[in-house]
Amino acid sequence: MWFLIRDGQELGDWPLVLASLVGGLSLGSATPILVNVVLAGVPEHHACTAGGLLSTVHQIGAAVGIAVLGTIFFVAVDHAADGAPSPQVYGDACAAGLPSGMGLYVLAAALMVALPATTADPGPEVA
Repeated sequence: MWFLIRDGQELGDWPLVLASLVGGLSLGSATPILVNVVLAGVPEHHACTAGGLLSTVHQIGAAVGIAVLGTIFFVAVDHAADGAPSPQVYGDACAAGLPSGMGLYVLAAALMVALPATTADPGPEVA
């Protein structure tokens, strides 16, 4: 999407819809697999706690990410607008925030390397 909007051209809706669709499908495909990998390393007797904690951290991360990227966007709009912001100002502000989002995704991908390669030993079964 950054490549589409960084030049300030008038795009129309469909290129942005397609870029959003590709991004959403790729992230939506990876998230359930990542959740399974994270929870596979948790002993069975801690599975409920780990699932709740993972959901909580996911929600907090999403809220903080939106807050940070929204702040970057609105600061860029505020700095660029001399009066009523034009569509160009909004496009430039979006282009200013997208590299930060991309950087956060790269950081998350680098941190995923630290995940264990195998699952935890479940230990003896409790009857």
